[in-house]
Amino acid sequence: CKAQILLPNSTVPVAPVNNNPSNKYFRSRDGFLNWANKRSSWFVDSAATKHSNDELSLFDEYSATPATPVMMADGSESMYIGSGQVNLHTGSDVLQLNDVKYAPQFAAKLLSVSQLASEGHEVHFNAKEAVVTKDGKEILKADPVNNLYSFTESDFALSAKQVEDFHTKLGHPGA
Repeated sequence: CKAQILLPNSTVPVAPVNNNPSNKYFRSRDGFLNWANKRSSWFVDSAATKHSNDELSLFDEYSATPATPVMMADGSESMYIGSGQVNLHTGSDVLQLNDVKYAPQFAAKLLSVSQLASEGHEVHFNAKEAVVTKDGKEILKADPVNNLYSFTESDFALSAKQVEDFHTKLGHPGA
């Protein structure tokens, strides 16, 4: 999708995703209307102790932190250099991830099963999928890819606090 929605004096562009200027994420300054055109794959990982993200542009809130070493599965060491909040658009819902660590040198984005559980989510695995639920409501499904459970975020998401906010912000776009 190459269309970009810019609402006068109300949106702030954040860094392009994958250095592609047509894939930008916008957040309304008043917090009422959000639009995203981004695509990212995350792996549901029972061995990860923290959610980890390698793309700064995917953070909804971010703070740089002193470099903190992290041990990789192969025994090598990497660094977390920040943390923040990422909102994953799952199609019908948004999964808010808190205390997501920023590790630009990582080769993948990881959803920590233990961190999800500590935030009140349940994660169920079977041969066909991994399913994340909260209070009995399905939030996310991840499909098996090469023996790993992968979730790819929606290409496009538009959300508002209230239905009326769509009309207030967009009016009658085609008129």
